[in-house]
Amino acid sequence: MCHTISSFNYSNSPYLDRIDIDLATFASASIGQAILNTYDADVAVLITAQNYYPFAGAAYIGGKFAIVSAPYAGPGRWTFAHEVGHLFKARHQLTGIGQDPNPDCGHGYLFASGDEGITVMYNSSLTDNTVRAPRFSNPNITFNGYTIGTGNENSATRIATAICNLGSITSDPIMEIRNNDAIQEVSISPNPADQELLIEFHKGFQPKYLVIHDLNGRIIHEQTISTARKLLVPIQNWPGGLYTLNLVDQQLNKTIKIVKL
Repeated sequence: MCHTISSFNYSNSPYLDRIDIDLATFASASIGQAILNTYDADVAVLITAQNYYPFAGAAYIGGKFAIVSAPYAGPGRWTFAHEVGHLFKARHQLTGIGQDPNPDCGHGYLFASGDEGITVMYNSSLTDNTVRAPRFSNPNITFNGYTIGTGNENSATRIATAICNLGSITSDPIMEIRNNDAIQEVSISPNPADQELLIEFHKGFQPKYLVIHDLNGRIIHEQTISTARKLLVPIQNWPGGLYTLNLVDQQLNKTIKIVKL
């Protein structure tokens, strides 16, 4: 679930190349933690016009906070996706310059020479003028005819098989915080679950469509709901990990985190 703050009062460090100082300041309790508390968020990403050349972004691996330089957030560098990947404990490439040989995580991957020959998590400086492919490493996916990961080392699925509580903020898997509307209008039990999910709707909420994604964005289950007030979704054959359940009606989309044991 994503919430956008269109503007934000924030003073950058006077040291133009010290993105580490700005990240630490943003992560302080008075700024970053206050944002997490206000929006019941797991993580917060500051997108800024500040120039940190030769850096385009920074994040705490497996943490809660990241900074992204706006000119490099999207196509070409895909820095926003790169830094959010770090928050999910994804790492850089296993070997070579900028290597990060942690064996338990998904990694960046060099799969071809030239532009768009590296995946999102591959570490490269702005001075290299490299262009990332808009993909996370995954041996089940091809890009421009190339396989973009290996199953044992570079696969994004490694993140899903060792999922953590993101930022250790919203520890409940269905975000039961304060008076969250999703909790009032939808109940899911059990959650975490191993065999099946019982989904019930309350307070007149009647979504029209259900879709469940895994962490790679693949659709795992989808169905039209019609007028049903209860649904039973079998999950016994799913891999263990974290999934997002989306309920769509004519006016809004509710997203709830579910955990398969």
